[in-house]
Amino acid sequence: VRSRGLGDVYKDSNNAVSRSHADIITRGQRVFVIDLNSKNKTYINDLPIPVQQETEIFNGDRLRLANEEFIFYG
Repeated sequence: VRSRGLGDVYKDSNNAVSRSHADIITRGQRVFVIDLNSKNKTYINDLPIPVQQETEIFNGDRLRLANEEFIFYG
């Protein structure tokens, strides 16, 4: 995961997560996730997000990159 303003997150031990799987972008107080055409998709609360489209994420949302899940606290 690459993020602008939040630092980078790398998951080297999980082959299901693409090297450039998703971007996380902050705009003021809002945070967005963009799937970078990953092979195994990006999900927010178990719903796949569209490829190359900013999708807002909120405090407590579950962000999943392929089979790797995170809870977003923003």
